[in-house]
Amino acid sequence: MASSDKSNIPPLDAPEFKSTVPQYMLDSIDNDADRYMIEQMSVMTQQSSWQTHKLLNIYDYTRSINGKVVELEQFRNDLLSQLKVEDNIAKENTKHTRNYRLASVVFIAVVYPLYLAAASQTGLFDVVKKLLFVIP
Repeated sequence: MASSDKSNIPPLDAPEFKSTVPQYMLDSIDNDADRYMIEQMSVMTQQSSWQTHKLLNIYDYTRSINGKVVELEQFRNDLLSQLKVEDNIAKENTKHTRNYRLASVVFIAVVYPLYLAAASQTGLFDVVKKLLFVIP
């Protein structure tokens, strides 16, 4: 299926142009070549007017499409910026989570066993008392 089949723009059909010179004006012209030239000038004038009108319609439509493309490009840039910010936030959260996990492992593997050892040797009251004096 061609892309033109999906378009909502109707096909362009050029009308058939005919001379609009009144017959009484043509009756006064004796030379057939001059009569033909005058009739063709009338047809060409109509064609030119029709083409100019179509050209203006196409220009207006192109400006409309350009506006939509500009809006779409702005939306795309905003979306990419937002995705980049969200990605950076996710990376920072991952980094902080990793640091918290490392701190938890260090606490559970090193500090807590030392605390339990100190509490079992000197008593829980003395450990709390020493911590209160260490921390101002």
